[in-house]
Amino acid sequence: MTAFAVHLVCAHAGAEERGHQPLALVGPAVWSETYSSLSASVNTVSTNVATGVDAKKGAQVFQVRTTVDIFFAIGGTPDATASPRRFLASGEAIDVLVGVGDKFAVVSA
Repeated sequence: MTAFAVHLVCAHAGAEERGHQPLALVGPAVWSETYSSLSASVNTVSTNVATGVDAKKGAQVFQVRTTVDIFFAIGGTPDATASPRRFLASGEAIDVLVGVGDKFAVVSA
């Protein structure tokens, strides 16, 4: 297994004073998880789930940062070992809008 770190944050994209209108900024974290040891063949899935849109705080996003190349998937039963999945290069970050009940899955690339 390759040792590396992937950090996942679930937050709202929006601000309370603007209702659910999207902003360029991500609000305070709702929850977060860090994965420090994964492999290319074992699908590791988040233990937490997205709770969805909040009338005052807006839609939720998963913010993903990684120190190595990864494949990831988001959904009710995500599988990062198969399509559809996304690639994220080492040192990069991405914000992805998520729906109610979505989870995050990751494997090393």
